[in-house]
Amino acid sequence: MTSDDMIYNSEHNVNIPRFAIEEVVNEPGNKELNYYHYDERKGEYTMRRFYWAEGLYAHFLLHNKPEQLKKMLNIGDLYRTIMNNVAKAEKAVDEQVSKWEKSDKEIQVALKSGDKDKYKGLMNNLRARAEEVIYRQILYV
Repeated sequence: MTSDDMIYNSEHNVNIPRFAIEEVVNEPGNKELNYYHYDERKGEYTMRRFYWAEGLYAHFLLHNKPEQLKKMLNIGDLYRTIMNNVAKAEKAVDEQVSKWEKSDKEIQVALKSGDKDKYKGLMNNLRARAEEVIYRQILYV
């Protein structure tokens, strides 16, 4: 998907989009999204790759909210919006995990017994649970 805003590239005598997002499949099931911004000073595209939560959110927008994604591309704030919303979601996830950690008896036992593997596994589970709920409320709306 590209922005409607075009830039004339005199080297190739063609109009090119200022912003674009591209879904790339590098391995089976491993989707990444590349975000391109044409830098007029340099006369070239800069590319940023969306990974993890940023990639999930960009993928969601591309496939479920294309009109919203197109609008963000057109006004040039896609990257900032994605990063800000993901940071907001991650902060909420961290806060929720911290609350659950303090009240989870199994985690407290793992901490007291020094079982780092058990503690890490339980914390990863809490994080996954928090992300499932919070991402739906903050990102996937």
